Amino acid sequence: MSSQSIRGTQNPFKQSVQYEVQVDVNYNAKYRKVITEGSGPQTRFIYLGRNKENDAWKIISIGTGP
Repeated sequence: MSSQSIRGTQNPFKQSVQYEVQVDVNYNAKYRKVITEGSGPQTRFIYLGRNKENDAWKIISIGTGP
């Protein structure tokens, strides 16, 4: 993955990775009845970056598409 940009997101890190993550969401709307997504399995794409090998990874972006 290019360290220059991640699909329009500014990426100041020298190393970056992308992970596809499956999450199981369960909405229980007590007060608000309008929810933009339904409950169940959903896919998220998480982009992480760091400058040096021993640095901690930092979240650059979390989204619903690559």
